[in-house]
Amino acid sequence: MTSPAWPLAVPEPKPGCATCAHLCQLRRQAQATGDGSATSDANVRLRRHFAEDHSDT
Repeated sequence: MTSPAWPLAVPEPKPGCATCAHLCQLRRQAQATGDGSATSDANVRLRRHFAEDHSDT
């Protein structure tokens, strides 16, 4: 098993997905307030959402 390249790419939302849009909004809010931990959390949640709900795309 290979390890991911660091730093990981910033996940992009899937067009038309309300969950992706919501998680990206949370990320933007965290970035706007300088909250790096919340930004990272939003990215992790977006990656997990992609793996669970968009893995076929």
